[in-house]
Amino acid sequence: MLRDRAFFLDPESRHPAIKPSADSTALLIIGVFTAGRLLLAAVLGLSASADQGQLTLERPRLPGWLVSVELQNVRVGKSRLTFRALRGQEGAAVELLRREGEAELVVRP
Repeated sequence: MLRDRAFFLDPESRHPAIKPSADSTALLIIGVFTAGRLLLAAVLGLSASADQGQLTLERPRLPGWLVSVELQNVRVGKSRLTFRALRGQEGAAVELLRREGEAELVVRP
């Protein structure tokens, strides 16, 4: 029987089948989580500079299906920021909800 971490040969049908395993499930979760983070970073124009203590949102926009998003405890160096972005007609409005430390949230329309 041909075995791998995520696939195996089903003995009844003799076709490859997906075998649930901790490795394959973890990879799927990591992939979805990473893709979601990258999408969110792209639409918000998110970049961070720990050395300067800044989290920058460059022309933040939200897609039509997303009215608002809240990011909690975003680390910038030793600081943490929590903020909310709300979709608007000309981009997204950003509201700083909490700051722990000296980091700044910079929004460039």
